[in-house]
Formats: sequence, structure tokens, C-alpha cells
Amino acid sequence: MICPTSSEAPEPNHPAPTKDVFSFTTPPKLSTSAPLAISNRHQTLFLTYSHPRQVSHEFATMTLVHIVLFEFKPNTSKEVIDDICKNMLSLAEQCIHPETKKPYILSASGGRDCSPEGHQGGFSHGFVSHFASASDRDYYLNSDEAHLAFVKKIGPVVQNARVVDYEMGVF
Repeated sequence: MICPTSSEAPEPNHPAPTKDVFSFTTPPKLSTSAPLAISNRHQTLFLTYSHPRQVSHEFATMTLVHIVLFEFKPNTSKEVIDDICKNMLSLAEQCIHPETKKPYILSASGGRDCSPEGHQGGFSHGFVSHFASASDRDYYLNSDEAHLAFVKKIGPVVQNARVVDYEMGVF
């Protein structure tokens, strides 16, 4: 979902999102073009895709969720921020599992903050990635060359970052 543009003027180096920024793709076996929602009486999970993947029961129940928030340095241009956002999402295709030799990030989504609550604390962009296991996430963080190169690339323009990981349904 793309948040509507507010009536307030956007920050100078963080313009308001436009409706043509994101597109969603559903796996070939699903008949809808909308993001998939899986729900039970306790929670609803909205799945979005950066590339087609078949959704399995295991994915819906055993996923490790990796959330990253970025605060960019004030002098960072919109073009640089857009490039970083595209690169972050493209990691879902670029990160290859060392054993299967296939992409292992189950899904990736992200965008510019549009919350009206005012609790952003300077963070302007958020990203969510799903991994099948903690070991896949650990490989991504510590060994995946594409991810490590991305982290090095963004260092000069990211002022602050926050990361939260959780296993779905584990409290």
C-alpha cells in the first residue's frame, strides 16, 4: 500500500512519495494482483513481493522478519536516497544462498515514512525482509557479499539506522 501524500510540505531532501514508486507482484499460482493477506484470529500478515515466490505454509508461520529503518544525513539528495532504496530492495534478487545458489530472501518491501503519529525520531525510510531461518538472516548480515557491499555503500549518507528482527508469533 502506498500512503497518501499529506497536505503539509515535505522536508526539502525527502519529498512526499508518489503513487508510481512501488509495484507488487504475486506468485504465478495466485490469481489476484493485490498483496496477499493471511490471517487467523490473532494476527493478519500482509505479504508483498519484490519478485515472484511461491508462498508455503512454512513461510506464513515460521518466517524471521528483519526490519530496517534509515535516517539519512540532511544533505543527502533525493536521487541518492532513491538509488539506495532501489538497491536495498534489489538485495532480494542479488543475495544468493551459498548452498542452493538461489535467492534466499523470501520477500522484501519498503518505502518512505508516511505515519501521521510523529514518532519517527528522524527515520524517514523503512524496509522489511523475510527470511526462512535465523541462519539465513545471519548469513545475510555477516557473509553475503551483496549485502556487505550495500552496507559499505550507504555508510557515508546514513546518519542513523535501527534494526529489529523477530520470529513471527514468538513473544
